Amino acid sequence: MSWFDLILIFVFAALTALGAKRKLMGFIVGLGAALVFKPLLLVLQGNAYVALFLALITGLILGLGSRFLLVRRMGTASIYQFLGAFGGAVLATLVVFSVITSLPLGRDINGLIIYPSSSLPASLSNAVRQSRLVDLGRDILLYPLLASEPRLSGKQGFYEPLHQFFVTGKPWEGSAN
Repeated sequence: MSWFDLILIFVFAALTALGAKRKLMGFIVGLGAALVFKPLLLVLQGNAYVALFLALITGLILGLGSRFLLVRRMGTASIYQFLGAFGGAVLATLVVFSVITSLPLGRDINGLIIYPSSSLPASLSNAVRQSRLVDLGRDILLYPLLASEPRLSGKQGFYEPLHQFFVTGKPWEGSAN
């Protein structure tokens, strides 16, 4: 485990706590983010600026829309806090899995794929290489290439759906680093 893992765990905890604090608004934002994540990821393949713009607009609509719809139904019931925490955890999971599966790919001298790339800054490179979460991200990202490895046998039901949800296309085909 490295400091990179600790930062990702902190992000997860912070987004979950924020969702719990916002109650039903956190729930709506978290579930809304899960619904628009894959379409935005597909738009990202075409144009990053359009995807960023759509993500900002969607976030504003979800946040402000839920605020105006639920302003009178905030309540103090712990079920609302639980639902908010759930929505925050969904959003946090999307963020963490997006980070661990989106680091740059590289190739070694033999043409083999390296994840993450060795072109990262030295301080970040060491932390990322020691990260258990990045190891999970590598397995998700490169699942079609690693599916026959013995260490992944029996885990197809875990890695395959995650790969299909978080990865578009075959990113290893464009990696020339």
